[in-house]
Amino acid sequence: MRAELAATLLTLRLSDLDLGHVLGSSAALTQTIARWAHQHGYAGLAYTSRLDARLTLWALFEGAAFESIGEPDPITPDDPDLAATARLYGLLV
Repeated sequence: MRAELAATLLTLRLSDLDLGHVLGSSAALTQTIARWAHQHGYAGLAYTSRLDARLTLWALFEGAAFESIGEPDPITPDDPDLAATARLYGLLV
């Protein structure tokens, strides 16, 4: 990926591509990475939040196709993950 993103890295005056840069606040770099992934057939990206390393964020690309692997499980108001997310963002369920 370093070689394929070399032009962007030079433009941003980065001597290398590392996790610190990827998780940084450079929209130019993260958008270039996402564009590269989309052009190479990825349906999306999973990445660590730069604001809270305990969180994994997901970016799904428009037009991505997914195959169901069983019946969906409904999310109920007492779901622990839903409750944790609501607390994180100060929401009431």
